[in-house]
Amino acid sequence: MKTKKNPPGRKPVLFRFLGHMQDENLKGEVLVRDGAMVIDIPRGQGEGPYLIVGKACNHWFEGKNSAAGMQYNVDAKWTMVGETYVGTWFESDEDFLFSFELG
Repeated sequence: MKTKKNPPGRKPVLFRFLGHMQDENLKGEVLVRDGAMVIDIPRGQGEGPYLIVGKACNHWFEGKNSAAGMQYNVDAKWTMVGETYVGTWFESDEDFLFSFELG
């Protein structure tokens, strides 16, 4: 999968997470490179750290949290819908929907 719309480089991003009675925004960065998209959310917002290297799988990305000092195991999958990336985030036996835009 090629990410032609978004040039390589780190982009500041606001991630939105929706869960059971939860609507939360976290600041982070996304790095786009050929065949992969990296989500990087630092510790310090009551969450994190998260470092998820999403590998391209057909029309979506998927990866696991591999941050040094991570508090939570995370499995995430996401795809582009229009101009927004949307996906599922599984953390500590909870499912969340999440989204972000690269602008």
